Amino acid sequence: MGGGIIKNAYWTWWPEDKPIPVREHIFISWDTAFTDKDTKNASYSAATVWGIFWHEQRQRHCIMCLAMWYGRVSYPDLRSKAMFMTEHYDPDCHLIEKKASGQSLIQDLKRAGSGRKRVRLRAYQPDRDKIARAYSVTPTIASGLVYLPVREWAKKLQELVGTFPSGDPESFDVTDTVTQAILYMIKGWWISHPDDDEPINSMVDTADYDEADREEHIGGMYG
Repeated sequence: MGGGIIKNAYWTWWPEDKPIPVREHIFISWDTAFTDKDTKNASYSAATVWGIFWHEQRQRHCIMCLAMWYGRVSYPDLRSKAMFMTEHYDPDCHLIEKKASGQSLIQDLKRAGSGRKRVRLRAYQPDRDKIARAYSVTPTIASGLVYLPVREWAKKLQELVGTFPSGDPESFDVTDTVTQAILYMIKGWWISHPDDDEPINSMVDTADYDEADREEHIGGMYG
């Protein structure tokens, strides 16, 4: 148990006696599967909901996973799940990998967003394979910046991610949503490893880096 790339011990649990912190930014990270090839391979679709918050004690931004879902579903059911999660969590954006199955969901969410509150869609284009992405986010998780609430579903998420890449098929898809979410936060300059504080502060005048700059930077990264 916990012998995969992202070990169980790397996660930080939010204290049960403290309320869930107020989130500054909420987004849903998706891994979609419903093409003919996905069906033959019995692939899962998965989604994790994330919130970024300011940690007063640590004096830095941290992130917390707020929910997880996965299942083998047809495209109509996946679309319905995405619509439900949009209404229920009111995310600032959806983060969806730009591949055949993801592209369909991106287009449908764009159409559904017309005439109502606009939800940003980030078409994520990975620049490395799933295993390399898992290794790349391991230092951030191990640094204590990524939180889980004490919930049964969160324990299941920890278990699934902890068995990747040798676990059950669903562990691949859930882990992909996790690594995608953390890379989105890192590339958007929301979070950084504590060891990197000094180099970053010497290179970037954070006082002049506001929300508009962050949105422009993320938009350039994710389209």
